[in-house]
Amino acid sequence: MSRSVLHPLQSQPSSTEVGAINISSPLDVQHVLRWNIEPPPRVEETLCSLFLRQAQSQPNAPAVCSWDGNLTYAQLDDLSARLADLIRRQGVRREQVVALCFDKSRVAVVAMLAVLRANAAFVNLGIALPRQRQAAIISASNATLLIVDASNSDRLSEHDTIPSLLVDYEVITALPGPTTPLPEVVPSDAAAITFTSGSTGLPKGIVVEHGSIATTCEAMANRLDLGPTSRVLQFASYTFDASVGDIFYALARGACVCSPSERERVDDLAAVARKLEVNWAFLTPSVLSLMEPRDVPTLRRLLVGGEKPDPKHISLWAESVSLHLVMGPAECAIYCAASVEIQPGEDTSTFGRAAGCRLWVADQYDHTRLAPIGCPGELIVEGFSVARGYLNDDERTRLAFLNAEDVTWLPRQHASRLYKSGDIVRFNDEDGTYSFVARKDTQVKLHGQRVELSEIELQLKSIIPDVDSALVILNTSAEQAHRYPLISFLVFTGSSPAVARTGTATLSLTTYGTDLLRKAKDQLAAILPTYMIPTLFIPLFHIPFTANGKRDTARLRNISQELSYEQLRAFSLTEESEGDSRPLSRREEQLRELWAQVLHVSSRELGASSDFLREGGDSLAAMHLVSAAIKTGLHLQTTLKMFIR
Repeated sequence: MSRSVLHPLQSQPSSTEVGAINISSPLDVQHVLRWNIEPPPRVEETLCSLFLRQAQSQPNAPAVCSWDGNLTYAQLDDLSARLADLIRRQGVRREQVVALCFDKSRVAVVAMLAVLRANAAFVNLGIALPRQRQAAIISASNATLLIVDASNSDRLSEHDTIPSLLVDYEVITALPGPTTPLPEVVPSDAAAITFTSGSTGLPKGIVVEHGSIATTCEAMANRLDLGPTSRVLQFASYTFDASVGDIFYALARGACVCSPSERERVDDLAAVARKLEVNWAFLTPSVLSLMEPRDVPTLRRLLVGGEKPDPKHISLWAESVSLHLVMGPAECAIYCAASVEIQPGEDTSTFGRAAGCRLWVADQYDHTRLAPIGCPGELIVEGFSVARGYLNDDERTRLAFLNAEDVTWLPRQHASRLYKSGDIVRFNDEDGTYSFVARKDTQVKLHGQRVELSEIELQLKSIIPDVDSALVILNTSAEQAHRYPLISFLVFTGSSPAVARTGTATLSLTTYGTDLLRKAKDQLAAILPTYMIPTLFIPLFHIPFTANGKRDTARLRNISQELSYEQLRAFSLTEESEGDSRPLSRREEQLRELWAQVLHVSSRELGASSDFLREGGDSLAAMHLVSAAIKTGLHLQTTLKMFIR
């Protein structure tokens, strides 16, 4: 045992509890400071000023290349100024919030930039979110204006509590130019609000300032060679903070934002990436698995993050492109770390070094102490990239965001904002990188989306009066996870007619119970995004606990993996299709085999009247289906609207 560890043990009174001993040492801080010399300075710019600089220096360069048309920097400057003036004339003022609901398009980019130039902040509602969740976001953000495109015009009547505008390209081009200068925007002004799953049962809004995004943009762009020759794929959903990076990092550096349509991004992403000549992209591992390097020969630089990567896919792509693993919670202006170029076979749990901030590893039970070098601890992000906090939620902001005076281990030169990420990581002293270990709480990542399992549990208990307790886990089984990503375990009241005893750990559902849960699932679909709705509803006599009193998730995973085929069908609430005995055509037989392959079921379970969504399909599964169909010579078309419930 090293002297640096023995010293704090020897210097404590004999009555000191083990947990109170701080075994990190000044040497640990010195080692971390080798890679964290001083906090990167705040970039004193706004997203507006960064864009306008590019518009002045290269007015005729392509700014947006989209399925619905292209825009040069000069055109984007002109159109965003016209719409910004209209927004101001609606009474929107500094730091007020404008809600946006757009399909992917050049007009969506114009609208986001226009809101910023009007000195307001935007929040994207997302076309796939349930109406009730959109309404909750509008209310929580205190939005003063709603702007939609023609494809989402039905939202105007559904969200009629605030003024609204319906815009398209023709409407914006017909607007007069500003007759007075647009307002001054400063780095400390709010720019974007991103809502994520919240542990209290309601989504939480993260307020990010112009200067924070500008700071991470500067660091990431320099490290990842983003510039005027870059053609950046804009794949991420507008509700995902990565979309802000796709768009505004590109516009700040004179690059071109390449935007596929909603249909193209699902039906054949590789084809549209080729058509748009994309050479720079951020993708989640789930989406990356749909393509091979030969499918996108123009791609030169690839950022991968949002969920645990598959080493096999990373090695494949690393042989053909400059690949970087990136990491960053939405609370830290999109990214806080990026790796150097990954080589085939490298450890994919390591996400690189800090970018635009400093990273610290604190004791996961006490953030006032640093974890010793090499020991797992909670990742703390320090810097000007850290968000302002959670919108109108002082309590959650206080718990997650720290001030410099809250810790004693910060060096003399430090930034004023720190964020407790909840990620358990390990610092690698030999190269200054960080490796992901686990999550500290019930937050998980599903297809790159943050999911607070406790939010789903609260909704289940609220919706189903017969339920005493509910527990939701992420399915990690290689055999089941594709079809049943989220599993809910339910303990019903003793008098509930929903279940019957079976003599095993699980109960069986009565007809009443099955109908009850189907109705509850429909109610969840009106409240939560599709990816947050459990796919298995398993009734238990009681929730198992470990010896130290914690819920035994390992035992629960074993229970789910031991279910019979009949139980899986019953607990997935699968409705038996009628008329499945009709003979299938050759094309239908091909489609059935593809469905079975993508949904990880036996083709015998699928018939002529089977429903893709009810069989466990979602938008990502649809992308896999279209990709698999293309390889067999079939060409399918989908639309994201089919996944809106």
